[in-house]
Amino acid sequence: VLGQQMGALKKAEGEVLSNEERAKLTMQLSELDLQLQPLIEEATLLKKEAQNAKMKALEQNTDSLRQSLQAVSEKLSAFRQPSAAHLYQ
Repeated sequence: VLGQQMGALKKAEGEVLSNEERAKLTMQLSELDLQLQPLIEEATLLKKEAQNAKMKALEQNTDSLRQSLQAVSEKLSAFRQPSAAHLYQ
């Protein structure tokens, strides 16, 4: 579902977004980021549980997942910043 939502945000190369489209895109990015937050939290909890259970491979895998999700969240946040407005043009 998340991948489909990301694909729906993509515009054709060279296409410029209107102010309305920019506002809608900003809102959609915020919604995607909100969906990522519980996943990041769950990965953090699972990592701790794996660490307590001495399951090193699971601990490492969940930490990698958490880092990847966090990186995506940070990129989404960067796109929503006013300084990233040039990225929409």
